[in-house]
Amino acid sequence: MNNKFFALAALALSLAACTNDNEVMDNGPVAAVINAEISDATATRASGTQWDNGDAIGITGGIYTDIRYVYSNGSWTVDEASDPIFFQTPDEVNFTAYYPQGAETADITITAEQQSTVPDEQTGFTPQSQIDFLYGTGTGGVRTGGKVDFSFTHRMSRLVLNFIAGADVKLDGLSEYTLSGLSMTGSFDTATGEAKATGTASDLTMDATGITSSSLILFPQAVTEAKLKVVLGGQNYTATLTFPQANAVQGLESGHSYTYNVTIKKDVLIVSKADINKWGEGGVFDIDAEQ
Repeated sequence: MNNKFFALAALALSLAACTNDNEVMDNGPVAAVINAEISDATATRASGTQWDNGDAIGITGGIYTDIRYVYSNGSWTVDEASDPIFFQTPDEVNFTAYYPQGAETADITITAEQQSTVPDEQTGFTPQSQIDFLYGTGTGGVRTGGKVDFSFTHRMSRLVLNFIAGADVKLDGLSEYTLSGLSMTGSFDTATGEAKATGTASDLTMDATGITSSSLILFPQAVTEAKLKVVLGGQNYTATLTFPQANAVQGLESGHSYTYNVTIKKDVLIVSKADINKWGEGGVFDIDAEQ
């Protein structure tokens, strides 16, 4: 009797679940409700501490491919040029998403202009935010009321240089710096979230007039060191940035931030030793630069 009772109860629950799903589906397909968070709470995008109005992500899953959803005042809505995502059956659907939707993702060569944090007059977004690739996954369906929660992570690497004046040195003479030995060409796979360097090493020269700190977004890559040349008062100072190892990778790792304190002295440029930290927490490295 007990076995029959439990069997009937299980059957009743199953039929109830099916009935609930059918009731929902009888009212028509269920629209997806998108929620997207950057997973490391202390982290920021290159362009700010939160999503900006007009930010766009591309969502793929089920019968949908690269559907553009746009952020506005705390919520995500489908772009008017795209078809909204609907759940056509009671089955859950796995989704992937990336940011920024519509940006170039293949054969990208990072330039000094792309590292700019000044908003573009036409788009309102900074050029650097367009290479700050994010990737996330989420699952949703009828049982979640159509809600899909995405957790995004940074897929590029970040390099922060803090310039510090040594004794009898003034930073107002700082004019530019050049990084050598890193690949500035790479790609971002929107399907898997992999960002990687694909080119050979090249130079990146940045205007350093009037700054004391500079933040760069770079492709993840296996590399032991890079050369730094700083121009101060018309004089060249050089140093070597040695990259540490994490997760069996030595170099710039995806989703990690590397901070170097660069002390410029009269005769030497001092660069701090490197740590590895998750994006936004800033591992600290000390280096010296020599004239």
